[in-house]
Amino acid sequence: MRVLAGLVLVAILGAAVWWQAAGEGATVSVPVPAATHSAASIAGAASAAPGPWKPAASNDPWALLSRAEAAADAVESRPLPAELQKKALAWLDPARDAAWCDHVLPAQRASAQASEELGDELTLELALQQVFIRWIKVLRQRGDGRALAAADYLQAHASLGGGAATQSEPLLQRALNSQDGHVLALAAHLSCQPVQVGCQGLLSRWLQLEPRNEMALSWQLDLLPPGSSERLAALNRLADAQPDVGSQGVWAEYFSSLPRSSSAGLRQMAEQSVLESVHWAGSGPQSLTWVMACRKDKRPAAETACAKLAERLWQNERATLMEKVQAVLIGKSQAGAELQWSQRERTVKAVQAASARGHEEAGADSASAISCAGLVARHEWQQKLAREGEWRVFSQLAAQTSQAAQPVLRSPAAIPLIDK
Repeated sequence: MRVLAGLVLVAILGAAVWWQAAGEGATVSVPVPAATHSAASIAGAASAAPGPWKPAASNDPWALLSRAEAAADAVESRPLPAELQKKALAWLDPARDAAWCDHVLPAQRASAQASEELGDELTLELALQQVFIRWIKVLRQRGDGRALAAADYLQAHASLGGGAATQSEPLLQRALNSQDGHVLALAAHLSCQPVQVGCQGLLSRWLQLEPRNEMALSWQLDLLPPGSSERLAALNRLADAQPDVGSQGVWAEYFSSLPRSSSAGLRQMAEQSVLESVHWAGSGPQSLTWVMACRKDKRPAAETACAKLAERLWQNERATLMEKVQAVLIGKSQAGAELQWSQRERTVKAVQAASARGHEEAGADSASAISCAGLVARHEWQQKLAREGEWRVFSQLAAQTSQAAQPVLRSPAAIPLIDK
């Protein structure tokens, strides 16, 4: 079952879908992989099962099994035979950890029966639960504001019960009393998509501390009625905003710094799966709100703000690939700018193609969700994206690909313009 690519960089892999749908004027959000009875079950079942999730005092295997079964039952109704449960629990023995890599070799998986695959998926759910419990405990012991916020986020992300608002409440309350913009970004990612109770208050607090923060203004724009004077004012503020100082990259690196197993096995594979599932923690809205606002609002003031916003996004070296897509879609919709933005559109499409190649070369597109294959390479690739920014990484790949056929760097700017 291949869920890894969607967990790592779902926004990048969905860019082509946004491109097509945005051209039709539809409201588009990031395509999230459907929850399955697999590595994604914990996150997918976050609001489906009754009762709040609380980390156990110790890794009691039967408590873990109960939670894993709850996740499975919330997503699928297939019964779990007692024998499968025993086999799944047996894999939690540290002495068997390394044996997992041979157990899930592709050749063996190809001949595995459905019941064996189900047992392996349950094993993975148990291993993921252990990772969440262990890392939450580590973060609580650190005790500083950012560590406690990260613990709140992991607990909500892994939660098997309660409504979404209940899950986000601890982090929301912590953020409302925080002076750390990265903590506010993490809370907004949890509380504002989809919009929950407390989102508006959180954004008001964030904008008091950082009135020109691009991400905070982006979330705020999502809350305002289309065509309203309030949205036009927010659009103008967004055009003049300061780029966020990299909250998504900060949190991706922060979670990657948590204690990890040094040897390949079930535990290390589960740790990497958790890191990939929280890679976008602290990111902004995963939708095309900016594009829709600029395409539909033809008031002169709106068109001026949109042109400025598109250019600012384009010149931001730390912008994500999705933000570059939005910049092009906004820019092309402005009268008199079609030629310049058509050239930039080719750049973005070349970078999109490079991103697909980069994921494949790093093993992120081909690895199974339960495989030990390329764990170190996958971890290093994820850290590189967080540290350098995906646009810079993928632009460099696109430039390298194009050098043999044509001149690539036609501007001294950090973002190369790549023509056909």
